[in-house]
Amino acid sequence: MRVRALLVVVAMALGACGSGPVTTGEVLTWWDSYSTEPGSAAVETVLTRFEQQHPGVDVRRTSFGRDELRKRVDEAVTSGGLPDVAVVDTGDVARLAPAVVDLTARYGGWDSKLLDPVRRGVVVDGKSYGVPVRASTLALVRNRELVPEPPSTWDELRSVARGRTSGERAGLCFAGAGDALASGFLPVLWQAGGDVRDVGGAAGVAALSFVDGLRTDGSVPAGVADWDDAAAAEAFSLGRCAMLLAGPEVTPSANLAGLDWVSGPLPGGVPAPVRGETGVIGRGSAHVDLAWRLLTWVSDTRDNSTQLGGVLYALPDRADTVTDLGWQWDPNVAGFAEQLRASRPMAEYGPNYPRIATAVAAAARDVLEGRKAPAAAAEEAGRVVGPLTR
Repeated sequence: MRVRALLVVVAMALGACGSGPVTTGEVLTWWDSYSTEPGSAAVETVLTRFEQQHPGVDVRRTSFGRDELRKRVDEAVTSGGLPDVAVVDTGDVARLAPAVVDLTARYGGWDSKLLDPVRRGVVVDGKSYGVPVRASTLALVRNRELVPEPPSTWDELRSVARGRTSGERAGLCFAGAGDALASGFLPVLWQAGGDVRDVGGAAGVAALSFVDGLRTDGSVPAGVADWDDAAAAEAFSLGRCAMLLAGPEVTPSANLAGLDWVSGPLPGGVPAPVRGETGVIGRGSAHVDLAWRLLTWVSDTRDNSTQLGGVLYALPDRADTVTDLGWQWDPNVAGFAEQLRASRPMAEYGPNYPRIATAVAAAARDVLEGRKAPAAAAEEAGRVVGPLTR
């Protein structure tokens, strides 16, 4: 936690969006999961800049690992002890909605520049419950020496993956551990014409059959079901994968390895899940105006966005930043950003999305590891997911 001495200065007006005056010595609590460097230091710098521009405000930050933050937030929801601002996984916004402040009335026209998938990622039953802090998604990453041109269909993707598999090199890699596998599997389900609501049906079987085909082709590594995002990025960077389903987090390792690589949309314009983090305001906060001002200030201030972009591997999430050179922290940002525009927010699946993701990932993992045939895995997923989507 960072604690700074309170600045005793004359209170100043916060201005627009219905914000009231800053009270001398006003303290905001902030939780996030940006616990590693250089991201943590960049967040510190941004929050310090807010304090400097808003004398009398002290932002007290506590940073956790991603899983630990989710655990602490859940405990705080139960006890009523959420901080003023919690920067949570965007996929958790819907389930946290009852415990955080409805910001719909404050949005007004503020959100007009947000990309539509990003904007919808904080909307639950027509109400807005947070402010996007970091946007990301999944795209197709290629080693250009091995795959010079992007496959245009999913059948072609499988064919190319099979053709580029050789020895210790796999044709296609992705994160298969935990719920990360859901992010990679949902586009396969969507391209098959299905959705989680009917994952137990024909489209679910077709999607899982595609996964099974990758396995039987030998196109995916044998241990891919145990890989997290970092392990998948490392394998790609070491030349052990010709293609990778990944987010912009792969950038530093791929660049460090000196690969000639490129990112781009998934075949056929199929969406991928919107990923990233959203700032929510605890319902018990006594500083809602100031918390709203802080979150929108982080988004609106160009220096903040460009400073956080490259170290948090964030994508431009507003129409006025998509072509901003300050956001082009790497040449491959453009490919990921193009996919983000065509992505889908998980808030549309409601508060049960984390449990849905677990069930969908389990079905794909059972097929990947050869424990179940596609039809059996789809049937089991349908039994679990069905009640969660009603």
